[in-house]
Amino acid sequence: MIGYKGLSKNKLNQFLNTLNISANNGDSEAQYWLANIYSKEELLEKDYRKALDLYTKSAENDNEKAQTILGKIYGEGYIYNNLYDNNVNINKYVTKNYTQSLYWYKKAAENGNAEAQLHMGLSEFYTDKKENKKAFEWFLKSAKQENAFAQKWLGMMYEDGNGCQRDLNKALYWYKKAYENGHPEVKKDYERLKKKVGNSSSTQTVNYTNQRSTDY
Repeated sequence: MIGYKGLSKNKLNQFLNTLNISANNGDSEAQYWLANIYSKEELLEKDYRKALDLYTKSAENDNEKAQTILGKIYGEGYIYNNLYDNNVNINKYVTKNYTQSLYWYKKAAENGNAEAQLHMGLSEFYTDKKENKKAFEWFLKSAKQENAFAQKWLGMMYEDGNGCQRDLNKALYWYKKAYENGHPEVKKDYERLKKKVGNSSSTQTVNYTNQRSTDY
C-alpha cells in the first residue's frame, strides 16, 4: 500500500511525478494506485475516464487487484467502489457486461485474489445449484485466504453435500471460521448446526483446536 498522507506539497508533487513515470512505463502497481488517486479526488481532480483507463492497463498487466475492480465495474454496470459517485453519468464510462465481468474475475481468481475467487464460486454455484464441484473448489481457495463470505459458502456446501461429500463437522468448522472472521450473519447457522450435530449423536464431537483451513 502506498502511503502519501502527511507529505509536504513538494514531496507530493515528487510522489505523483514518480508514480506517473512508473505508470507510463507499464508498472501495474503504479497504474493501480494512480487509478485509485484519480477516483478519490484526494491529490488530483477526479477523472473517472483516466481512472478506468488506468485500471484497465493495470489489469492487462496482470494486476489482480485491478482485475477484481474491473470485474466489479462490468458486473455492476457502474463505476464501483473507489470510483463510485452518485453525480456521475455512469453510461459515459462503462456499460454493464457480464462476459467482461466474468473474464476479469476469472483472471484475478487465477492470480490468487480471494474476492475474485469468491465471485467465481458464486458464478459457478448459480450455474448449477444442485451439484457444483467447481463452485466448491473456488470457495475453498478463497476460504483458505480467510475470506469470511467464502467460508460461509463452504460451510453451506459441506452441510448440503453440494460439490463435495456431505460433512457436518467440516460445515461447522467453516461456519465457525466465517464467524471469527467477522461474517455478520453466520453465527445463527453455526448455532443451528451445532445443535443439530449434538442431537444426532451423544458421542459425536467437533474438535476445532487442531484443525487448520489447509486440511479442507
